[in-house]
Amino acid sequence: MGSHGFILLHHLGCGLLVVVFVHFYSLYQLVNQKLGGSFLAISPVVLPVLLLAALFFLRYRATDNLSSIHRLPIILGLCCCLGALAVPDPEIAVKRIHVMEYLLLSLYVRYTLSLRIGGKPLLVFSCMLSCLYGVHDELLQGIHPARTYGLRDMLVNGVAAVGGGLVWHGLNLFCRRVGERETGFAGWPWSQILYLLGLAAAVPAMAVPLIVHRHDVLPAWSFLPLAAAMVVWVCYFAGDRSTLRHGVVPVSVVAFLFLLYPLAVNGLQIAFY
Repeated sequence: MGSHGFILLHHLGCGLLVVVFVHFYSLYQLVNQKLGGSFLAISPVVLPVLLLAALFFLRYRATDNLSSIHRLPIILGLCCCLGALAVPDPEIAVKRIHVMEYLLLSLYVRYTLSLRIGGKPLLVFSCMLSCLYGVHDELLQGIHPARTYGLRDMLVNGVAAVGGGLVWHGLNLFCRRVGERETGFAGWPWSQILYLLGLAAAVPAMAVPLIVHRHDVLPAWSFLPLAAAMVVWVCYFAGDRSTLRHGVVPVSVVAFLFLLYPLAVNGLQIAFY
């Protein structure tokens, strides 16, 4: 299998991991029955701490020093993780498990993207892509008969994904050697930056209004900004051959997959909870 097929398999693996997260709820219910509610109340806080501590230790063992670690991204990332733990409803403590899930997912996304890009673009695209998967998570829950679509959980997913992306960047995990022009933002075309900002704005413009359309058809108008972004990408960026395409293309494709939900819910008359 060629390198492109190998990378595509990892991107599919990231998407499959989101589907697994959606179906974890039945596992949590089983754990709750076997081990009691106190375990699920404590584990969403303890597990991220153990994961972060293990990766810090492994990074230190690999380099035998901490000089390669960037402290500011790590501090910001840890603050995001703490914030993500505080967002869920205290009455439903198990919701905090989303933090652990999206720390793991952001790590896998970073590895997948690092096969082609590095430096600060790797940080930006890994955070964006992980956040988009967090939105897919909630939309899939919306069409799952035992789950519900929720903006608060989506916020937890996104904040945890950004927190994880910052921590992994600070630890220099999965960093490939790149040219000096690839490490920063100086070489980014303004047209591409504006496109990514527009795409980042189109996603919440789509996601937020859907909360009032549960048990109803999904409004086509909320997906129009995404459709417009897809037209812009096809017309101006689909043929881009720069290194940044390895981040722009996955982010764009995962975002444009949101356009399938109104087709499925409205066209196939699938209930949206």
